[in-house]
Amino acid sequence: FSLLHEDGHQEGVRVGYTRKGLKPYHRPILATLAEVPQVAHFWLRPGNTACVSGAATFLGRIVLGHLPDTLGAFRTGLIAFALALTGSVLIGVSPTWWLAVAGAVICGAAWALLFPALALMAIDRTPPERRGAALAVYTGGFDVGFAVAGPLLGFAAEQAGYGAVYGVGAAFAIAGIALVILSRRPPAAPAPA
Repeated sequence: FSLLHEDGHQEGVRVGYTRKGLKPYHRPILATLAEVPQVAHFWLRPGNTACVSGAATFLGRIVLGHLPDTLGAFRTGLIAFALALTGSVLIGVSPTWWLAVAGAVICGAAWALLFPALALMAIDRTPPERRGAALAVYTGGFDVGFAVAGPLLGFAAEQAGYGAVYGVGAAFAIAGIALVILSRRPPAAPAPA
């Protein structure tokens, strides 16, 4: 944590990259860390990475939104986690800004597929009278994930460098693939009338 005094002096900060060069700063690390390699490598306009990831998510939901219905939630979930793994690794090892942007596009496409595929898996395994509650718990799980991701990834970056952030992302993508495979079972049968 940092403490900003009235005279402009900050405690608890490190020297880091700012728009005016290397200066003391404190910027909380967010879960959307696709821009970190761009800052770490002094590439220009790191916000472009977050922008293209968001655009890929939006367009992916429009263009690819039918895949959970046509391919099924299981296959779509596997594809989404494989894309997340690929995008995380690509961003983490990227020596150039354009590869980091490509990784961000892949991660955006993964997110576009992941949320609806996993939601469909959760809803299909729930009796019809409990599907609203199942969707609420599922969405709440994502909210908790966002709350935990920032501090977890910030700790990883502080302990092992920015590359570790993408290692953590890749590990979670691998865990997601395993969980999708382990959760494959038939959907819930309708409740008897």
